[in-house]
Amino acid sequence: MNQITNTLKNINFKKILIIYIIFQPIIDLLTSLCVRFISPSFTLGIFIRGLFLIFTLIYSLIISEKKWRKRILIYFSILIIYIILFFINAFLNTGFSLMLYQLKTIFKIFYFVVLLISLVPIMKNIDINNKYLIYSLFGYTSVIFLTTICGIAFNSYADGSAPGKNGLFYAANEIGTILCILMPFLLLNLINNKFINNNKKNMYNTTFEIITLIFVVFSSLWMGTKVPFIGLILSLIVAFFICVINIIKKEDIKLYFCKIVAIILLGLIIAGTIRYSPIGHNLGISIDKLNKISNSYNELNNTIEKPDIPKAESVVLSNRDLFYDNTLKEYKSSSIVSKLIGIGFLQSQNDQIVPRKNIEIDYFDILFSNGIIGFIIYFTPIAIALFYIVKLILDKKYMIFENNIIFYMYSIFIVLAIARLAGHMFTAPAVNIYLAITINKLISVLKD
Repeated sequence: MNQITNTLKNINFKKILIIYIIFQPIIDLLTSLCVRFISPSFTLGIFIRGLFLIFTLIYSLIISEKKWRKRILIYFSILIIYIILFFINAFLNTGFSLMLYQLKTIFKIFYFVVLLISLVPIMKNIDINNKYLIYSLFGYTSVIFLTTICGIAFNSYADGSAPGKNGLFYAANEIGTILCILMPFLLLNLINNKFINNNKKNMYNTTFEIITLIFVVFSSLWMGTKVPFIGLILSLIVAFFICVINIIKKEDIKLYFCKIVAIILLGLIIAGTIRYSPIGHNLGISIDKLNKISNSYNELNNTIEKPDIPKAESVVLSNRDLFYDNTLKEYKSSSIVSKLIGIGFLQSQNDQIVPRKNIEIDYFDILFSNGIIGFIIYFTPIAIALFYIVKLILDKKYMIFENNIIFYMYSIFIVLAIARLAGHMFTAPAVNIYLAITINKLISVLKD
């Protein structure tokens, strides 16, 4: 046992984490091809990410201080007891039906908090350069760009209800969220680049980042989903204000002014091409629907009997409010135990037990599926991490306007917003690895 412990302590976890980050697009690509052409249940990504999580947890317990190791063990003891109670309740409600599906789903949900807690004692001693996150972003966007140009990309909407290309990946919502999280790291590097050292390495890095930015813009426009496009616009706005702040601070005024001009030009290019892109088409349909709803309400404003008119929320949230209503009814009608432990991920439909349709708003999906107790267990570590970040920021107010602090905070904020509006953030291991890294990077920078 001592030999195993010493061996693990000598492992260079930083290199493993870097390789894992860079290979994320390849893992998702292979997973998509396996699900589409081999078997829907053959989820290679879950297997690889599961192995990484187990290794990270074991490594963290070995190298962490006694105080932190005790906290980890207490939390996981509570989590294991909860999961046992969850499956007992699930068995009493639905029997052994699709038990493997329930196990896989609860693993995906609690993946993030386990990884977040495991990385805290590890990331205190290592720093992951932003360039590796940009490599990962390049991997996703280059696949979308090249496959779309070659005409072999999969549709973002499998039912063909709207245009959009997802490269060779499987879930457009998850890939779009990944782009949102990683965009700030790319823009941060471009903004921090002083273009002073005109050596070959710096020129190569700058060229690579500009090419990645082109791929990002193309992917955000051609995926057809709202999340990456809105993320791109918000990231550019944040970048614009960071440049303004640096000009006010009188730091490289000429350089940051040129970058403001570049951001404005990029914004104009996006505005000029959006009408020809899938996202422009899909946004146009949504705007038309909202206008029709508004006109219908205006016309029927003075009538006593009003026919059913689609709600504006349904258009904006892609019917997630309707899924919420249906799941809420089921949750209200469940037993007290199910309200506390969760109603699970299955439902009875036509005398058959089938997977429940997710609301795709992470906070509500976790609350209803895992109950009040599961919700508290899940979000307590996240809340502690966020409160700790706020405390560090209040203690070091002079750092608030640093470029990296602003972008890290924005990256976390956009993720929390996506979890509320579009989901697929906390419940997707492919996505939340980046949030776990971002939170730990922000804490490390503020503590340094």
